[in-house]
Amino acid sequence: VQAVGEDGMEAVSGKQVKLTVKATAGADELVVLDSEGNRVEFTKCTSKESRGVVTLTATWEVTGSVGEVMSYTVIVYDSDGARSVNTETVNVTVKKGWSL
Repeated sequence: VQAVGEDGMEAVSGKQVKLTVKATAGADELVVLDSEGNRVEFTKCTSKESRGVVTLTATWEVTGSVGEVMSYTVIVYDSDGARSVNTETVNVTVKKGWSL
């Protein structure tokens, strides 16, 4: 499992954050857990396989206070339900949104 260029992401509270993960062929399901071990509910999740690499992209809403750093654990499962040996941790910092 490899979270591609995603650690240190920033998002405005109430807005979407997008995570892209590359995994070996056979990867079937992407699971993201919050810091309390709860499964994140995706608003969108797609997968594409090319040359033995599966690219999984997931989007979900982030809610928090400005400056808060949220840590997520990324896990991939294959079509038989077997969990990937390695996991990745990504951090999202809540930033201030635009105001008029």
